[in-house]
Amino acid sequence: MGAKLAAKSASGGDRAIRHLEQAQVLLEGLSRLKGAAMKLGQTVSVELRDVLPPEFIDALSKLQDEGTALSGADIREILRKEWGHDPLTHLESFVDSPLASASIGQVHAARWGGRDIALKVQFPGITQTLESDIQGLNVLLRSVLLISGRKVQVEPLVEEIASVFRQETDYLLEATFLKEYRDKIQSFPGYRVPEVISELSTSKVLAMSRERGLKPLDWVRVRQPSAEVRARVGSRILDLYEIEFFQMGLVQTDPNFANFLIDDSDSRENPTITLLDFGAVKRYSLEFRKSYHQLLQLAHAGNRDAVVEKFYELELLNRSEGADGVNALWSLLRSSISPFDPDKQPFRFADADYAREMRESALQLTKACRASLPPRSIIFLHRKLGGVFNLLKAMNVELDLAERWKKLNATLSASGF
Repeated sequence: MGAKLAAKSASGGDRAIRHLEQAQVLLEGLSRLKGAAMKLGQTVSVELRDVLPPEFIDALSKLQDEGTALSGADIREILRKEWGHDPLTHLESFVDSPLASASIGQVHAARWGGRDIALKVQFPGITQTLESDIQGLNVLLRSVLLISGRKVQVEPLVEEIASVFRQETDYLLEATFLKEYRDKIQSFPGYRVPEVISELSTSKVLAMSRERGLKPLDWVRVRQPSAEVRARVGSRILDLYEIEFFQMGLVQTDPNFANFLIDDSDSRENPTITLLDFGAVKRYSLEFRKSYHQLLQLAHAGNRDAVVEKFYELELLNRSEGADGVNALWSLLRSSISPFDPDKQPFRFADADYAREMRESALQLTKACRASLPPRSIIFLHRKLGGVFNLLKAMNVELDLAERWKKLNATLSASGF
């Protein structure tokens, strides 16, 4: 596939026509990816959206996962193989229609031991072709980047993303992360995560307590909370991100809105936040978290020279980049932390000017850098933070982020940061 693509790039003819032909080759290659591999390709394309030629992005945007939800009978057969017996003799009830379905599995409601539970069941064959598809994707992207004139090593980026997808296919590992996260989050009131049911969990089946609540946008639509209550819930969602990264060092990085549930059954004014899906958890060392916090502090203070050194220390920028690349990354960082400036409070997450400024800064960085890709150390961290910002934007939340910045620094200083 990669050789075919490169050959097309060397052929004569109109450049636009060649790009369209190359895009079609890319489409043909990626369209064979299914399940987790398809999701991998889509995620890589998002991270490289400003690096790949627009024709390829257009081709990628047309890709769709053709997998459909399995029937209840199919799921019960998977459970029988995993458990070694008919699940209906073990469960008090099982609902055939899935609660949710994704690229690698689906979730079903059931009842066991007198309690309502959720069973996350993996589709068959997910892991069998993943490694070969990862290698194929590397070859394909190298060819695309060759065409676009980008002299970057794409393998580390793909490997970082692939490592998380491998992780997502191991439900026993997810259960381990879920137990650890649940144990740590209990120190912070107002949050809830499911409880793992170890007796029913395997590498392909994850059994958990079924939690109450509405998805955030459903909660806004159905409950029609006041701006004050929306701000309280939005603040708690942002608090959770800060707790995960700075205090726990354990971040659930999937930005899907559906991974949050808002439960106001006990209090309409002070709902509980439930977090779901721990397949894409990332662990961050204390050393890295301290360096990252120092970077933010230096940037907020406008100390450009010290920030540039942090860029290299944290491997956010290749040292071979010229002044244009350094300036562009500095500009992007300053734009990203501008919501915390005192003169922008309260910050409205739906601010169109901020979104436009971030997009323009990101495009400028892409144009300026020839040897740097999104740094692997923060891909999933920023993916989660971007998801949180987008969620608060969709909920039309406004918060005083300048005051939050002061409180965060005080908390971290007291804990030794």
